[in-house]
Amino acid sequence: MHASAPDDIRYDVFISYAREDGRAYAERLDHDLRARGFTTWRDTRNIDQYQDFSAEIEMAIRASRFVATCITPSIEHKPNSFVRREIIYADAKNKPIIPLIFPDATPITLVNHLTWLPFYAETQRSALDYDRGLMALAARLQGEPTPEAQRATDDSHRAYLEALYDQIVYFLNQTVFSLITLRGESAPDAVEGGVIKEAPRVLPMSFFAMAGIDEPEPAKPDDQIIRFENFNDAFEHYNGRVLLLGDPGAGKTTTLFAFARDRVVARLDDPSLPLPVLAPIVGWDAEKQTPIVDWLAESVPALGRDTLVQHIEAGRVLLMLDGLDELGGERVIMEKDPETGQERVKERYDPRKRFIDAIGKIHESPKNAAAITCRVKDYTAIGEKLPLDGAITLQPLDDEQMRDYLREMPDLWEALKADDALRDIARTPLLLSLFTFAYRDQGEAAAKLRDLKDSPGDLRDAIFEQYVRRRYEHEARKPYADMQFTLEDIYRRLGKIAANNIVWNREANVLSKSHLEETLDMIKTETFLELTTYLNLIAPTKRETWHFIHLLLRDYFAFNYSLATLAGNNETDRLHVVRVLARISDPRATKILLTILNDDDVNVRVLAANALLSIGEPAVELLLAGLCGTESRIRYFAAYILGSLKDTRAIEPLIATLHDPEDRVRFYAVHALGNFKDTRVIQSLITALDDIERNMSFRAAEALTRIGTPEALAAVEEWRAQQNRK
Repeated sequence: MHASAPDDIRYDVFISYAREDGRAYAERLDHDLRARGFTTWRDTRNIDQYQDFSAEIEMAIRASRFVATCITPSIEHKPNSFVRREIIYADAKNKPIIPLIFPDATPITLVNHLTWLPFYAETQRSALDYDRGLMALAARLQGEPTPEAQRATDDSHRAYLEALYDQIVYFLNQTVFSLITLRGESAPDAVEGGVIKEAPRVLPMSFFAMAGIDEPEPAKPDDQIIRFENFNDAFEHYNGRVLLLGDPGAGKTTTLFAFARDRVVARLDDPSLPLPVLAPIVGWDAEKQTPIVDWLAESVPALGRDTLVQHIEAGRVLLMLDGLDELGGERVIMEKDPETGQERVKERYDPRKRFIDAIGKIHESPKNAAAITCRVKDYTAIGEKLPLDGAITLQPLDDEQMRDYLREMPDLWEALKADDALRDIARTPLLLSLFTFAYRDQGEAAAKLRDLKDSPGDLRDAIFEQYVRRRYEHEARKPYADMQFTLEDIYRRLGKIAANNIVWNREANVLSKSHLEETLDMIKTETFLELTTYLNLIAPTKRETWHFIHLLLRDYFAFNYSLATLAGNNETDRLHVVRVLARISDPRATKILLTILNDDDVNVRVLAANALLSIGEPAVELLLAGLCGTESRIRYFAAYILGSLKDTRAIEPLIATLHDPEDRVRFYAVHALGNFKDTRVIQSLITALDDIERNMSFRAAEALTRIGTPEALAAVEEWRAQQNRK
């Protein structure tokens, strides 16, 4: 469930303590203060600073009248203590902080300007005088919560840092359902400066991402992989310049936000550290190739361009840039031919490559610190490397991690344990978190998911459908809920928005106000955006733009909308939704795409063929059936696609198709067979050289030439000699 996010006061006191040597004091204080009628909040989780991906601490501080901080000896020597983060956030929220000084402890710099209470004996600093301290604390808690003056600082960016901290806390509070431990491994080949430095370690992480590679990367030898305790360790190991890779839903965004929070805290404590700047890469204008400094100045107006330039040129900035993949793939700029007036391609470019070039320009000298996130598959497709010193890849959850995550929901764990397919679907934090929300207290319903084990797409969609429905029902149950859109309305409208997003924005997950209004026909746009934001389906990115909470959820809406549109035989939207299916590449669309190969519109047929080609191996069985069907259009497209896929199951059916009554079907079959180096193929193509249809014999010669074996080339030479003699 979400961490609580109260705006009103719910606790008298938040008890802050170091787990290393303050736990016993905190437990005793908690018990004794409750016995005196005070309401308390104390973090009982057994996690460290860099494993905390929730905003529970910050939200509890906001909900408390006072913050009582147990100052024990370990805090002075541990700059990454939770206590320091709690003090800094409480100070930023103007909460009264009461330092409680325990034996042998010295007030740290963060609190030495505050009025503190001694929990040690007057005559002996190393002896505990708990009762005296408790009495003084109880008296303070009974008074009005009047904050003392904030700690003096000469950091001119304090207001900016506190605002950034608030935004990060809001994000984490909205997105972190629970704690999940993930492992991350180094990816030394992913960046320009990737090197191996030391022996393996482990990276535990915990989060729910707002943000699957189809084929796993080849495994590297164990001695070439580093496993880190946390992302902060990886960042330090790679000299403050690291790339964070992961599959969809693996937790890249939330990892970056939690890391950003730690860095903001560190900067508030020490103004000499680099200035943190956090921005979504999707907002960068790839067409205009906006200089990075100008883009950041627009994204973070609180700093101003001059300040950014000054800090970047001095190498005093920490850039935390999220979602290189969300810029999308190749883009095409069209123009009109001045002579013919027809549209023509002016330029093709990859926006991700342009961003890599742009970010490289500000890293030439000096090198600013940087942490950048990207999907594994997209980064591999780019073909260029970021100018960073190292990279790590977040790994899927294993069974032990999933069982630990679901320790309070044994019925859900039993449902996962009983089915390998369902368990594999839930191995990303995103889907496991959605699964948990959707099926909490519904173990019987979760068990029924086993019926979908043979279709991972249907299984995933069932989880999404249950999640959306339960979120809708949750909002509808609220007092005075004004649900102006039915669930059916939401699916139809979000489906159209998602489909348009995929086509218009080249898969960049950005929903502009103008596109939304056009899609929704200006009907209650603001109301619809407000409701779907409450439902955690979309979220605001910046002024006048939104995004789906995850690309997988966007594709879920777009896929179902496209299938419904095609089933309804809507000719107007046919080309549009087939283009959507071509980009989603979901195997479940194979059957309907096969029928669309017979569409009267050649553009629709070509798009359907491209979609089947992108689906690949899962489409082969139905394509083989189409190759033997009654529709010639479907037969020749099926032959072409099967040849492009080079699946050996197609060899015999394609050979049989050489006798098809339709010339163009035979032509495509011959062309397809040219992609296989197989004895059966060569002999069949040699026979086709004697086909009475001249074009067929020429195609057979071309196919044999592509095969290029001595036998094939000899047959072509003999055929050419015969042609010359005729």
